[in-house]
Amino acid sequence: MLSRTASELFWMARYLERAESYARVLDVTWKLSMIPRHSQQSRDLALPLNLSMTHELFQARHARFTMSNLLNFFALDGNNPCSIYSCVEMAWNNAHAVRGSLSAEVWESINATRIELRTLRQQGLGELGSDGFLSG
Repeated sequence: MLSRTASELFWMARYLERAESYARVLDVTWKLSMIPRHSQQSRDLALPLNLSMTHELFQARHARFTMSNLLNFFALDGNNPCSIYSCVEMAWNNAHAVRGSLSAEVWESINATRIELRTLRQQGLGELGSDGFLSG
């Protein structure tokens, strides 16, 4: 029983850490894409794909290689196991399994993040855009 709880807590934390890491990588990628140096822009945009080894998965879903497509793929795509959405969902599943071992604040934070991402996924980034998503 104790080892199961420890395992669930470990993976919950790991998935949250992974979501945060991809958010940081997306933020850096977005900032690099704003610098007007066209010769390296596609290489800069490929950074998250290189780190996660998801080139083929991205190309299967998106015809064009743009920051908007990259953001949707890494932020809200439930079929991308490396997306922020997927990482938070997996963290929530682990947290739900050991909810009694978590403080109310931790549970509420994970749950609120999950709800916010689900809402964003349904509505799309639209007006929020890259800047709003990455800064907020």
